[in-house]
Amino acid sequence: MNSSWQNIESIREEIDDWFEQRRQQAIAQLDTHPGMRRSTLARNLLNDFPNDKLSAVDAEWAEIRRAALEISRWFGDAPAPEPNH
Repeated sequence: MNSSWQNIESIREEIDDWFEQRRQQAIAQLDTHPGMRRSTLARNLLNDFPNDKLSAVDAEWAEIRRAALEISRWFGDAPAPEPNH
């Protein structure tokens, strides 16, 4: 569980950094004369980085839930898993 939580924190930092870079790019774009602007900003803003990272966080939370459920089973607080049919 600690490893999953550390991964979530690391992903959060990556997302924070990504948004800060995009903010800086947007401000630079606004400060640039329209004839001098590069067209890469729109592509950078539309990539799937945040969605990919959020999917990774969802996977880490699933791992944390699985581990917590397993710990509950060890102490008899949760029902045993149903057998696969």
